[in-house]
Amino acid sequence: MKRVLLTLVALHLVTPAFSLTPLGEKEDGDQLREAQTYHVMFASETDAAAARATLDGKQGANLFAEFHRLARARSKDPGSASRGGDLGMVREGEMVRPFETALFALPINTVSQPIKTPFGWHLIYVSYFRETPVREVCEQSLGDTIRKAKPDERSSLRASLALVPESDNAFMEGITRLLGDGWGAPLRGQTGNLVFMRVTDRPDATGAAAVTVHTELRSAVLSSAPLACRRSERLEFSLDCRARTVALVAHIGFEGRAGLGRRLGENRPSRAQRAPERASPNTLADQMLNAACGVELPSSAG
Repeated sequence: MKRVLLTLVALHLVTPAFSLTPLGEKEDGDQLREAQTYHVMFASETDAAAARATLDGKQGANLFAEFHRLARARSKDPGSASRGGDLGMVREGEMVRPFETALFALPINTVSQPIKTPFGWHLIYVSYFRETPVREVCEQSLGDTIRKAKPDERSSLRASLALVPESDNAFMEGITRLLGDGWGAPLRGQTGNLVFMRVTDRPDATGAAAVTVHTELRSAVLSSAPLACRRSERLEFSLDCRARTVALVAHIGFEGRAGLGRRLGENRPSRAQRAPERASPNTLADQMLNAACGVELPSSAG
């Protein structure tokens, strides 16, 4: 009973100070757009603009045929030039941002104006668009992962996926069991995600400590490389108990719940890129420092 009471109280704390879901990603209720795409790549804007001018006035099959001819004769992209510029079905998130923005704003059977990317200048042609529910992409990817998993891993994955975030208490208790010992009582984040905290290193003589934060996402989030859906993630932080600051040192995504299944990306900024953040009261950073450091340590200046 005491454990349950502590859990229910902890769920009402205000968290977190950090955004755990990158902006621009799609959740499982969204649609994933794809486009049958062709392009011609040039070394300069002048070359791209001149080639674009040769296509003015052409429409329909004539425009498509001329675009193919142009790609075979002029494109600097060795991978697609021989195919008339054919890139196949391009999904959102696969191309660099300038290319993707122009691609999905382009009416079908038309040619873009010259588009600059880090690779060169492009003319883009789209023959058709389609949309696929993100939930279908998630289920297909996860099904492949489960089939390839070892028997014990397969069982744990299936057990984790039987948990429904909307069931709250049952979901919380199920995730707690799967995570095992060493994690604190679950907290409810500002976005409704379930957050667990674990002190991985207690303060040393300099006041340095480390904390890992595990988050269960209420909605699966689509990642593009590989194309799969992230359901849980872990953030590792370094703490300075004397300065009362925290710095993100790793962000790891998992296809399954409770940190199970494939790792979907792992970002570890270099020491020079880490930006320590001073904790404000009643934030996740503040709670991490309280859990790892206990009472505030005196500063080195005394």
